[in-house]
Amino acid sequence: MTATSNAADYLALEDLIVARLQAETAMPDRQVLTAPDIEEVEEQQQTTPAYHVIYAGDRAAGGARGVAANARAQVVEQLWLVVVAVKNVRKVRRGKAAREDAGPWVTEAIAALQGWKPASGYSHVQRDLSAPPAAYQAGYFYVPTLWAVTFSTVGTG
Repeated sequence: MTATSNAADYLALEDLIVARLQAETAMPDRQVLTAPDIEEVEEQQQTTPAYHVIYAGDRAAGGARGVAANARAQVVEQLWLVVVAVKNVRKVRRGKAAREDAGPWVTEAIAALQGWKPASGYSHVQRDLSAPPAAYQAGYFYVPTLWAVTFSTVGTG
């Protein structure tokens, strides 16, 4: 059963995810940032190492597009990317050093978020394995993980 989110802000999960990563990860020099989309993460002057929390959209959850019989309530699954960004130019040609740096960051993000219940009205956070692929360029390595949280929205109509 999914409760109705009481959040006045449809995107309130962003701040909750940022706070969770700040509180539950212990990576040295950890930074948790936000960005409007994954392209901006790659194009901006990159801060590394860091977690980037990015809204990735939503989809109807459950049968009949998640809409209740009276059509006022709908269950949605909101998607959030957490992108680990690291830079390591040792062994830059193959990116091995950057991958070695990113691995523990990804592990800590999974440990912090998998199964966590952000607040009343939200489901437990679950990893969605349809994240975009990792990307490597000139020493920068980006590893996205995709997270899904379910809640209900209610209209006034």
